[in-house]
Amino acid sequence: MNGVQPHEKHQKLLKDIRNLEFRLDKSNQRYNHTVASNTKLRGEIDKLRRERKIFQQVYTKLSDDLDTKKQEMNRIVKIANNANQDREQATNELTDLIKQAEEEKLQFDQQIQLVNQKIEKEKQMKDFMRAKEVEQNELEKLYR
Repeated sequence: MNGVQPHEKHQKLLKDIRNLEFRLDKSNQRYNHTVASNTKLRGEIDKLRRERKIFQQVYTKLSDDLDTKKQEMNRIVKIANNANQDREQATNELTDLIKQAEEEKLQFDQQIQLVNQKIEKEKQMKDFMRAKEVEQNELEKLYR
């Protein structure tokens, strides 16, 4: 047996078995630690996935709300622009109407002035005609 005693061989095998068992225990411990760590990490990943899903839903809802608000804002801006245009148009029409009213007032005043002048001339003519008639009547009385 080449100088090795069976008892020593048995001792060596027991020692090798203990070493291998020790290494197996250490490997099992590392494996169990890794499995526990992986389980913990998977739980954290699942938790993060759920949170991401919730955040994604919130983000989608907020995006939809933002789009709705933007559309509403655009609609209100259009209404405001139309109102401003209508106001400007009304202001311009009012200005035009005021100018037209002033022109018509001036024309009316001129026409009234002309009518008053004509009335005054007619009155003067009537007075003159009455005076002439009275004069003629007196002359006729004198001639008779």
